[in-house]
Amino acid sequence: MAVYKHVLTVTILSPYATVEESFGDKWDLADVENEISDGDCIGCVEVESSSKVPAHNVVKELLEIDHDGSFFDDLTDEENEQQRRDEKNGLYSEHDDPCN
Repeated sequence: MAVYKHVLTVTILSPYATVEESFGDKWDLADVENEISDGDCIGCVEVESSSKVPAHNVVKELLEIDHDGSFFDDLTDEENEQQRRDEKNGLYSEHDDPCN
């Protein structure tokens, strides 16, 4: 199974000067969605990018978003193992190489 990275930008217009005033000190995306849908804010979400994550970078990407790196451990399959072997052995052409 392949893993993909989607980078989104959320833009919010709010009557408050700070993010903490808008959503509280320990806010999450559910709080943002609630304020946009039912609260004092308005906003939109835009897709900045979507890309396939090379198998050897999945744990690194998880760690970068403050996860312990194990989320996709149970999703490893034969295709992912083959991708890891191909990446390790440099079997991608310049244009197919997910590392470039």
